[in-house]
Amino acid sequence: MERGLNLIWAEGRSIAKNLGNGVRYAGPQMEEGGVEFHLFNDDDITGGSFAALSLKGAKKELLKLRKRFGAQPPIFKKGP
Repeated sequence: MERGLNLIWAEGRSIAKNLGNGVRYAGPQMEEGGVEFHLFNDDDITGGSFAALSLKGAKKELLKLRKRFGAQPPIFKKGP
């Protein structure tokens, strides 16, 4: 279990690093059915948070969060 949890944290940190621009990894969220979500904070831009399963999903959620907040342009480290 310890090794699995370390891999989950590493994956989440990697996603946050790829998103860049103030996004921080808050940690994994385990649900009853074993479904995990990665929790992220967008402290530097919106002050909000969001959950996602993958980098693709995280980009989508971050873009929605920043659009709702009115951040212009909602830029990612490596492009949208």
